[in-house]
Amino acid sequence: MDPRLNEYLDKKYYSEEAKKLYGEVEIWRNASGRLPPAEELILSGAKRIILSPHTDCKAKEHMYKTLIEDLKKFHAESIKEDEHKYEDEIVDQALHLVGVHSFATREEFDDLVNSEEATFLKEKLAKNQIEVKLDVIDISKLNILKHDESHAIEDNRRLVISSATNSKSSEIASKAKADLKSCYIIQGPYLKDLNPDINLAISLGIKRMNIINEEGHPFK
Repeated sequence: MDPRLNEYLDKKYYSEEAKKLYGEVEIWRNASGRLPPAEELILSGAKRIILSPHTDCKAKEHMYKTLIEDLKKFHAESIKEDEHKYEDEIVDQALHLVGVHSFATREEFDDLVNSEEATFLKEKLAKNQIEVKLDVIDISKLNILKHDESHAIEDNRRLVISSATNSKSSEIASKAKADLKSCYIIQGPYLKDLNPDINLAISLGIKRMNIINEEGHPFK
């Protein structure tokens, strides 16, 4: 949902050049690029999934800071798939992904979460013959401001939740009358999945929010 990706994603997936490469694209955006339920991806009819997290991610920083002390205290054997330790679903998902592995730094943690998410999806979707690719976006290679610099004027920040998974970031921001450079965007067909992302946005201090239930592509 990071606003630094708005222009990048529009160009990568919705330009005329991109359409020739990718064909019809749906973008599901959320905090940290976390995994949606596999059954929802199957129902979407997608043949190819590109999991696209990014570096310098505030959501992953939130996961890391929450988990780091606890992961030092207990062994992997105590982590069971049906045993939820955290009410925060974003942190809880990360716990089950990384709990059986070791990491020494924040960078290693991020890489581990990304690779484990991709592996999990590949295993879940293999029998449906859905291809899964991991494509990490390196923020440092984009011609944009660093996170703290780009959000110096916090009053402009707005969270926009849209059911239109085939719309450009610029179109979504325009409908919400929001500044594209400070517009956090969540896109997805299933409104019930988005509470953890909304809660994280609130924890980041974002106080204004729009929900756009797009005609022709309503929330399920």
